[in-house]
Amino acid sequence: MKSLCVSIASSPIGLSYARLVEEKIRGVLNGFSANLTYDGIAYSSTAENIDECRVRVVFVATGGTERITAVLAEKSRFLILLAHKYYNSLPATIEISSLLRKNGFPHIVKLVESFEKTTETLERVLRVVSVINRFKNAKFGLIGGVSDWLVYSKLDPALLRKKLGSGIIEIPVEALLKEYETVSRVGEFPDVLREAEEALVSSHEVEKALKLYAAIGNVIKNYGLSGISIKCFDIIPLTGTTACLALSLLNSKGIPASCEGDLPLLISIAMGEWVSGKPVFMGNPSFIENNELIIAHCTSPLIGRYRLHTHFETGKGVGVRVEYPVGERVTVYRVDSELSEIRIGAGTILRHDWSPSWCRTQVRIGLTNPGRIIEEPIGNHYALLLGNYVSDLEMLGRILGLKVTYL
Repeated sequence: MKSLCVSIASSPIGLSYARLVEEKIRGVLNGFSANLTYDGIAYSSTAENIDECRVRVVFVATGGTERITAVLAEKSRFLILLAHKYYNSLPATIEISSLLRKNGFPHIVKLVESFEKTTETLERVLRVVSVINRFKNAKFGLIGGVSDWLVYSKLDPALLRKKLGSGIIEIPVEALLKEYETVSRVGEFPDVLREAEEALVSSHEVEKALKLYAAIGNVIKNYGLSGISIKCFDIIPLTGTTACLALSLLNSKGIPASCEGDLPLLISIAMGEWVSGKPVFMGNPSFIENNELIIAHCTSPLIGRYRLHTHFETGKGVGVRVEYPVGERVTVYRVDSELSEIRIGAGTILRHDWSPSWCRTQVRIGLTNPGRIIEEPIGNHYALLLGNYVSDLEMLGRILGLKVTYL
């Protein structure tokens, strides 16, 4: 069975418009690197001959395409219907979606704002769908196991393999320490110090933290990993430094990395980074009041001005204090430990007075329903992504069969 297919559904009298759509999207299809099959323009006499596909994107070009699309659904595991505002596309999409909903067939309807937005919408949809294939080939590393206090935020490797097709490789701390001892040169050392607004730790401490970053990078390379989580507090007495800066730099470069051995959050980070192409911040929900949430942690992608501090809890190593842009839209989200639910919310960054009583990077966010984090808890870390990617993560969640809930 093919993994990803694109079809254009058209009535016989609407073929001229369908061909315009085809011409519009050809560049996107030709330039898409993932394993993609273009079915062509499907109408009553051709739909029966189209191959089966796991996920099929159908551009509903015209009205009168309900039966054609029903046939395409029979040859698919999941359907994404793209509707636009002309040629009775939306009425036809609503009709077929009603049938699919009645039959319990998994599908999503996306509206294309205008003909000019066709390629942009398709690119975004294909990027989300390609994440599914990326997970199937992914290997995630777990260095040292899961922190003792994460009594909920654990992930069964067999469940991850079954749901996403990804593997978990458990890596002993000794493998990291061996790499740490062999690191002789730290290339990023001058840049990290020079670009910081302020350094409240010595250059020697920064060098040690970057040495750990290089060691983790070697582990990622040695094991061929797609992302990594580390039981970071155990590393501190063994190396005399913290992994905060290392994880900051990894996520800054698009390599999913989480603290404390939190694998559900690592999967969440990978989802956000791979869907958006942007780095993700992992933090603790430290305070919730009315419609405001404060997320704080000592590691964050270096997305803006930053200061180099010590680690909050231990006063050792290097933690980072990154300033997030007030007024920017953000997405706050995470998956649960059973990979059965994805929780998502779109918010706005609010002004915040930094406090020494929380972890170093602190972000105050206005959200519609942050209280859900306490009322229906699914773990003590959340991911934050600059920009509004709710619809993308929602789409990814639905394709993966996750329940979607909202903050």
